[in-house]
Amino acid sequence: MLIKFDHVNGLALALTPRTTHGNSSIMRNRHMTPELCRGARAILGWKQQEVADLAQINRATLAGYEDGTKRPQNATLNMLRMTFDKLGLEFFGPPEELYWGVRIYDLTKFNAAKKQSYGGE
Repeated sequence: MLIKFDHVNGLALALTPRTTHGNSSIMRNRHMTPELCRGARAILGWKQQEVADLAQINRATLAGYEDGTKRPQNATLNMLRMTFDKLGLEFFGPPEELYWGVRIYDLTKFNAAKKQSYGGE
């Protein structure tokens, strides 16, 4: 995963600049993969239960998606994408970008999300 950790500011940032491809969270986050979903949670420092609760999905569904044993319905994946968008994260990949990754696109949303973390799994 192409993430650079800024230990001074406590941020995880992608190595490539953000491209503009619309305001839709579904469009912005259409490149989400199970590995990048785990990476997004790592950037936030959140447990599966926290993301599942906010996305209003079952934690077992999220766990199965992240470990590759389940392929959730499109509606479930859209809920996850929209949730990460609300948290200030976006997924990216070809053809707009050279690499696959996840990055912070809205620092205000991201900082608010970090403050609301409650730490369960």
